[in-house]
Amino acid sequence: MVSTFHGLETARRGMMTQQAAIYVTGHNMANANTPGYTRQRVNFETTEPYPPASRNRPQIPGQMGTGVRAGDIQRIRDSFVDTQFRGENSKLGFWQAKAEMLTQMENIMNDPSDTGLAKSMDEFWNSLQDLAVEPQNNGARRVVRQRGIALANTFNYMHNSLKAIQKDYRNEIDISETQINSLLRQINQLNKQIGSIEPNGYLPNDLYDERDRLVDELSSLVNIKVEVQPSGGLASANAEGLYDIYLATPQGDKLTDNSTTPPKPIKLVDSSKNEAFGIHIKYDKRAVLDSPVSEIRFFKLNETEKGFDGIADDDAADTDTNPTYLLAQFSDFKTNGRLKGFIEGYGYIEKEGGKETTKGLYNAMLSDLDEMAFTFAEHFNLVHRTGWSLNEIRNGTKNNYDFFNLKDLKADNHAGAAALITVAKDIMDDVDNIAAAAEGNVLAGTMKREQVKPGTVGNPSFTGVYDATDKPSSYTGGTWPTNADKIEVSVRLDAGGKWQYKFTALDANKQEIATTDYINFEAKSQTIFGIKIDYTNVSKQQNGDEWSYEFSTEGVKSSEKAFIGNGSNALELSKVKDALLSYGGNSTNVHTFYQGMIGALGDQASEASRMLNISTTLTKSVEQRRMSISNVSLDEEMTNMIKFQHAYNAAARQITLIDEMLDKIINGMGIVGR
Repeated sequence: MVSTFHGLETARRGMMTQQAAIYVTGHNMANANTPGYTRQRVNFETTEPYPPASRNRPQIPGQMGTGVRAGDIQRIRDSFVDTQFRGENSKLGFWQAKAEMLTQMENIMNDPSDTGLAKSMDEFWNSLQDLAVEPQNNGARRVVRQRGIALANTFNYMHNSLKAIQKDYRNEIDISETQINSLLRQINQLNKQIGSIEPNGYLPNDLYDERDRLVDELSSLVNIKVEVQPSGGLASANAEGLYDIYLATPQGDKLTDNSTTPPKPIKLVDSSKNEAFGIHIKYDKRAVLDSPVSEIRFFKLNETEKGFDGIADDDAADTDTNPTYLLAQFSDFKTNGRLKGFIEGYGYIEKEGGKETTKGLYNAMLSDLDEMAFTFAEHFNLVHRTGWSLNEIRNGTKNNYDFFNLKDLKADNHAGAAALITVAKDIMDDVDNIAAAAEGNVLAGTMKREQVKPGTVGNPSFTGVYDATDKPSSYTGGTWPTNADKIEVSVRLDAGGKWQYKFTALDANKQEIATTDYINFEAKSQTIFGIKIDYTNVSKQQNGDEWSYEFSTEGVKSSEKAFIGNGSNALELSKVKDALLSYGGNSTNVHTFYQGMIGALGDQASEASRMLNISTTLTKSVEQRRMSISNVSLDEEMTNMIKFQHAYNAAARQITLIDEMLDKIINGMGIVGR
């Protein structure tokens, strides 16, 4: 037989279990607006039926239920959706950083507009054309000087502004590094706490929430892969275990440190050792605020304070010879996240074939701007020196004034040209030093390939003023003629893959007067007879390719042909905008090169904006799906509260009912006949 009091225990269990569910519902409602909170539920479990299987069990028809009990209090969360969200969140972080950097760059370049560099250049060219009409007009000369100052100032402003923003992003990289290490340290501490609770059979749901919130935040900075390890002991079947966190590729694979054999995956949090390994960004020159990133290193983090275990400071981390993990160059940092976006924009060193190249969005734009400023100003000065100024005409002496000052720059290193370019002191002191008269025979353009072959791209460029006295030291043919009518120049890539040049002097009947042998280039660009030849434009070539061009030796105009009313050189100066020059290996004019810079920037910004929109949409979609599973719905919780309240009341009513039954048995039975 079943005990007379059996029903009381069943009802009591029902009351206690429904009460626990009401408490959990209250906890959910209280945290409805808590960031990272995941709704919880009580897993109801039926208790063991009566009687259990045994030889002396009572003879009743089958087993009878004994009620309900509260099992685990479990979070409602989908780990698959979490993985999806973190992958999309890292992409979103990367494109957010990149779009932000490109937007700021566009704001600085500000073209096309009425205040950009293109407008300043147009006004400069127009002032030179006006000067060509009235070369003796002091007002026109002052306008040219002022437009030149405005153009130089625009170059200065753009360069300095880009540098300032670039240095700001150095700070963003350092902040991201600190955030990553702080998050890893906190996740490791939470792993420890969870590992001490789970083996006792409890589910530390609020610690799970905090850990997942930190992991979500970490995923926006770098792409990660999370693996769960059991905590052991008497852990519940619903225990979520400890997190091992790895740096991951965009495809979700573990990123490896290839400096070791075999390569080892980069583990940021190791739950088996209760250790976390932080990231350290090494710069080429840490003290220089725009120095590019050279390496990415990883060291064991201190547990309770900032910094790395056993490493005093950043300088010590830079020089440490035994990092836990090492990515020797930025191309090995194959991941997503804001940190990578910031580094791509800020600048980094890439090692290719034993050579180091500085890359990055801002470095590329600064390099193009410097190349543009130097190449344009150098050629402009060349044309300016061939002309005659009013002071030179009056004095009868050629002083070869430069219009722009580039004296602080090296011919083979144009870095900083846009920041340093100014109008020359001679022009600032006296506008009559502007050489508007008697243009010289300035050469600029590209050579013609003798035979175009499939798969070959580009032609050597040339610029300069012919100078018969500037012969190469290797020329052994005696005195080079100064009375040549034309000069023929040939450039070839010989059968051995060596670049060579040859000059031939011709008379008026195109008969050869003198010639050099083919002479090897000493560098990619070389100046011979006053002519600079540059073959960096040739991106694809075949051994045996040949190029040539021919020019007149008219040379610089004599002072007799220069007079105060002559403005021919001012007109030539205004044509510099159309001169085909070598800009960073591209043979083009200054306007086309700048338009290409702005066009490329616009394309990059447009792509970043498009990818940002896509990433935002995908991340929001996954987040909404996750919220539909894990977030607290107050309507649903209030419904549950009423449901559990009714069940609680029903269990209480059952106790009352059984009490009445027992009262009848105890106080009402066996009193007949008394």
